[in-house]
Amino acid sequence: MDKTTNKNILTDELVALAKKNQKSISDGGGGLYLCRNKNQWYWRYSYFFNGRRTTVGLGSYPGRSIQSARALAQNCKIASANGIDVAIAIKNKKYELYNSIVDF
Repeated sequence: MDKTTNKNILTDELVALAKKNQKSISDGGGGLYLCRNKNQWYWRYSYFFNGRRTTVGLGSYPGRSIQSARALAQNCKIASANGIDVAIAIKNKKYELYNSIVDF
C-alpha cells in the first residue's frame, strides 16, 4: 500500500463526527492530530527528538483551521528533521515575543 494514500485525511465533516463521538482523530502519517481537553479541541503535533516522543500544541479548533494546522505540522516536521527541538523553539519564540512587549 502506498504511504501517501492516508495523508491529509481530515475534513471538517470528519472533525465534526469526531467531536460528536468525543474521539481524538489523526490526520494520518504526519503526527498531527486533534484531541479533546475538557470541552475544548486542540491541534497537537507529536514527534520524536533524541529518542523521546514529544508533543507540542498548535492551537485550538476551530480557531486554527485544518489547513493552517497542517502547514504548522509540516514546518515542525522539517525543523525536527533538521535537528531542532520544536518544543524548545516554540518556547524561545514566546519568550522573545514576551520580552519585546514588556521592554517597550
